[in-house]
Amino acid sequence: MRKCSYCSSIEHDKRRCSHYEEDAILLYDIASLYVNIVIDNLIHYGIGPTALASVSDPSFHFYKNNPDPSGSQMIWTHSDRDSPELFSISEIDLRETFPISLPNGSMNRGLHSISFSHLETESVTSLNEDCSSLPYYSKVRRGIKNWLLTIPAGPLRECVGDLESILWRESYGTDRRSFQNLLKGVRGYLEQFWRNSEKLKLMSDVVIISGIPKKDLRVYYDTKKTKILQSSLDTSLEKWYNYYSKKIRHNHF
Repeated sequence: MRKCSYCSSIEHDKRRCSHYEEDAILLYDIASLYVNIVIDNLIHYGIGPTALASVSDPSFHFYKNNPDPSGSQMIWTHSDRDSPELFSISEIDLRETFPISLPNGSMNRGLHSISFSHLETESVTSLNEDCSSLPYYSKVRRGIKNWLLTIPAGPLRECVGDLESILWRESYGTDRRSFQNLLKGVRGYLEQFWRNSEKLKLMSDVVIISGIPKKDLRVYYDTKKTKILQSSLDTSLEKWYNYYSKKIRHNHF
């Protein structure tokens, strides 16, 4: 007998599943609020393509031009708090902007990330006719959610952390009602965070020293917002369904 792949009911399929519809509405609200929060914060901090950033995070590794002409073109190095490195922001990828990370690693850093180019390396290469173009690996990509702009300490961060913890243990010991209340909590705290114009925390080892004017960034991101939201929602819903139907539903129904 055919049954719903989301809640195991034999009375309907996924398309007519009220449980899936409830979760999808919550996830849509969560994605929409978070996209708006991220875009508002990128604008607030002046972060966009061509902005200049000083990075002093010691874990920030990158390739730069090798000063030794007899060696390879690029060398592997890292930033230092005593002598920060200057980078230009080359790309902001927001195709999968979602505040909740699923245990299977489905929230790909590459689809919610920021890319940097080492300014000195980029400048020297462009001015030197004898140098070949920068190799593809010269750009550094870091995640936005867990590195550049993080949720500050408070009820929103705690609620997202509680939900992710339950997702990691496949909701074992947490019933459907409690699980949904956490989802509603994330939505509620996100709405409160956005309406109060609270700010995500900018990575302490990153300083935007030449940002893009807010008016220009607002126009830039507003032209992309609809596609960002649609892409984020489509991807997140698909991966949520795959994880929930395989790992969680047997603990809820």
